[in-house]
Amino acid sequence: MSKLNIVDMFCGGGGESTGLIEAAHDYNFDVNMSAINHWERAIETHSKNYPFAEHRCENVQHIQPQTLKASKNTDLMWASPGCQHLWKGLYLMN
Repeated sequence: MSKLNIVDMFCGGGGESTGLIEAAHDYNFDVNMSAINHWERAIETHSKNYPFAEHRCENVQHIQPQTLKASKNTDLMWASPGCQHLWKGLYLMN
């Protein structure tokens, strides 16, 4: 089975990672993943969900891409930044 090198920025708990991994498996690819998030709890959660992945608790703007395991011959870089600040319900709750 061939491997895809995936970098998941703003990884959160791993929702997007799940979709990426499932899609890769649908096409008979295994996954080598690096996951990045600035929030320690997100990294802790992602680490439990995906223990095989490399995890970095850092701001994505400060990451040196060449230091990531999956950055060598990266096949896919996924970025899903948080949008909680855009959610209208947040203003109704306050």
